Amino acid sequence: MAGTNITSGRRMQVYRALFLLNRSYHLIVCRLADLQELRIFSPTRLRELRGLTQEIQTETNFHLWHRFGKIRNARDRRLKKR
Repeated sequence: MAGTNITSGRRMQVYRALFLLNRSYHLIVCRLADLQELRIFSPTRLRELRGLTQEIQTETNFHLWHRFGKIRNARDRRLKKR
């Protein structure tokens, strides 16, 4: 895992990737809703698939925000010592 010294450019890359992932998760949920209208999957199965998609999205977001929270906390502690 990378250290707490992350450049603003690198951070921007992470935020962009996170934005694109979240947009993709949203689109997956929308397309699953489209499939519901076509009655290809049972409503129960589609509910499960939406839930799994949102669970993965939540886990991804949590991991990244938790990681950056640690970086921010370390920076804040360092700045308080000055």
